[in-house]
Amino acid sequence: MNVLGYTFKDKSLLQKALLHSSARQGENNEVLEFLGDALLGFVVAEELFKMHPDWDEGMLSRARAYLVKEESLGNVAKKLGLGKYLRVGKEGERDGYRENISILADAFEAVLAAIYLDGGIRPVRAIIRRLLLKDIDEDEIYDDRSRLQEIVQSKFKEVPKYRVVSEKGPPHRRMFKVVVEISGKVVGEGEGRSKKLASQRAAGVAMKWLKEHEGV
Repeated sequence: MNVLGYTFKDKSLLQKALLHSSARQGENNEVLEFLGDALLGFVVAEELFKMHPDWDEGMLSRARAYLVKEESLGNVAKKLGLGKYLRVGKEGERDGYRENISILADAFEAVLAAIYLDGGIRPVRAIIRRLLLKDIDEDEIYDDRSRLQEIVQSKFKEVPKYRVVSEKGPPHRRMFKVVVEISGKVVGEGEGRSKKLASQRAAGVAMKWLKEHEGV
């Protein structure tokens, strides 16, 4: 696999980064994912700090959150075709893990960690710059919940209300469904592995609803 433009000296690191727990073949990529998440947060924060010395702490925090969120990473991994290199079990093949945004995001973080262990921080930094930091649209870095609240407060003089309507799955793979209401009307719903992520997705749906029905 050379989709990231990096050649491994120790290919076993890459193999581990692409081994999903569903494959049940010994060590999987979860520990590498942990390290990759930390590396990603640090490098993105450092690069934003250098690229935008005029931004305040709030702007930098929103930009980092936007760039490292699950959807952003998963979509990058999907464009790279990372899913076809994942090793998953029968369950994973059946349930479409190779196209699952959350699983792809985790795999991308694990691969970054593997690259770091194999070649240091420099290639990791180069990949993050190329894939995540090349073009930043300032209009998009405000998270959907924040943007929705600003619009609803301005137009309706109230704040959106979020409500968890269901929880399912084992504790380590919990899935939440959240709806968002404006003036007592459900205008969006979303699912995610945390209440926060489900709320963000619900807010994104609500933003589309407002555009279609209120011309916002």
